[in-house]
Amino acid sequence: MLEMILSGVALMASYMFFLKTNIAAKLKVWKSLVVAILMIALSMYVFVLTGGRFYLIVILPTIVCAVLVTVNFQRYLLNIQKELAEKLAKREVL
Repeated sequence: MLEMILSGVALMASYMFFLKTNIAAKLKVWKSLVVAILMIALSMYVFVLTGGRFYLIVILPTIVCAVLVTVNFQRYLLNIQKELAEKLAKREVL
């Protein structure tokens, strides 16, 4: 039960953190995917080193990395949408 609560808190905290800061905006979508894969692989390695007792070592970084990629992709799509809207607006004026 504690693991589920910590996972939910990590999800909400990381989502608010990545939305409010520009850390995700500094990375491109592909770079954030690579960072996420490396972080998850590192957490799995630490999980194996600890003897497989604390599985939150894998769950929490996975949640944080998933939110990082999601927020980054969301910003990417919003930027594309703004650019398309600007291009369409310029065509209507001309």
